[in-house]
Amino acid sequence: MAIDRVARRQPNAVRGERVAGGAFAAGALLLGAEAAVHVQQYVTVVYSVRWIGPLFVANATACLAAAVGLVFARTRPFAALAGTVTSAGALASLVVSYGRGLFGFYEAGLWKSGGSSPERNAARTLEV
Repeated sequence: MAIDRVARRQPNAVRGERVAGGAFAAGALLLGAEAAVHVQQYVTVVYSVRWIGPLFVANATACLAAAVGLVFARTRPFAALAGTVTSAGALASLVVSYGRGLFGFYEAGLWKSGGSSPERNAARTLEV
């Protein structure tokens, strides 16, 4: 009877390992995508912005290091923590740059001055 209980638990353990492996793989892919976006933004937009350009390169490097760390079982816990902290830091920096600015850099993003307002959107709709 004890053997039956162990045998019943094994498929769930294997399923759990597959789910965890899939989550780590997805995390590695998302960190790689974040790194690619930061490199692209560095090359096209912020390469000449003091402090911000090097921070974009540092973020891309940290994301790639964490993604590589997620590949190896021995480093997964630390890499998962590092990737989470890096991504959260990047997101927090983006939020700060929309408001009071970050090291003198102000992100315009979707809310560029004169870019979109209800009146302007209505005028664009009527033009079509």
